[in-house]
Amino acid sequence: MGLQNYLKVKKSLEVYSPQEDTWFLTDTLVKYFNKLDRLNFEKLHVCEIGLGSGYISALLGKKYPNINFVGVDIYFGAVELSYKNMIRWIQLNRFSLICSNLLNPFNPETFQPDVIYFNPPYVRTSNDEYKNETTPIIRAWAGGPSGTAVIHKFLENLKEFNFKIGFFLSSQFNDNEKFEKNFRKNFKFEIIEEKKVEDENLLCYQVLLRK
Repeated sequence: MGLQNYLKVKKSLEVYSPQEDTWFLTDTLVKYFNKLDRLNFEKLHVCEIGLGSGYISALLGKKYPNINFVGVDIYFGAVELSYKNMIRWIQLNRFSLICSNLLNPFNPETFQPDVIYFNPPYVRTSNDEYKNETTPIIRAWAGGPSGTAVIHKFLENLKEFNFKIGFFLSSQFNDNEKFEKNFRKNFKFEIIEEKKVEDENLLCYQVLLRK
C-alpha cells in the first residue's frame, strides 16, 4: 500500500478492520480513478457493498471530491462505524449508508451506479461458520467451503443491474472457476491485479456487463 493511500480510521472489535485485502482493493481502485482523473472525469456515482469500517470509501471520498457514494452493509454496527469514519473526510451530501444485504435495497430500473466494488468474505470456511448469524466479525470473512458463497450471491444480485464497471476480491485458493462459468453469459471477468499475502494470493476481479 502506498503511503499516499493510507487513512487512519476508528475501529471496532465487531467490525472487520482495514487489512492487507482492504489496502489491496483500495490501491486498485485508486489506480482506476487516477486514470479517469487525468481525463478530468465529472461526477461519478459509486456503490460500495460490505462497508466494514468505511475505510475504502472514506479514502476515495477524501481523494476524489467528484465522487458520490452509496454504501451498504448487512451489520448495523459497520454502518455506524463507516458513518463516523466517512463524515471526517466527506461532506454529508456526498454519501448515504444503508443497513441491508448486497444490492437488495435498490431498484434495478433506477439505480445505475458508475462503479460498484466489494471486498467480500472470501476465506474458505465450514458451513457452520458461513451461516453464523450471531457473530458479525465471522460473517465478515467466512466464504463457505468454496470460499465464494457470498461472491456467488453478489453476482446473482448484480446481474439485475445496469452499471459501468465492478471490482471485487477473491483468493487463488477459491473455486473461482465455478462463478466464472455460471455467470459468463452475464459478465466479462478479468483478473486485473494480484497480491501475495502470506500464504495466499489475492485476486482483484474486474467485471463488466455483456451487452
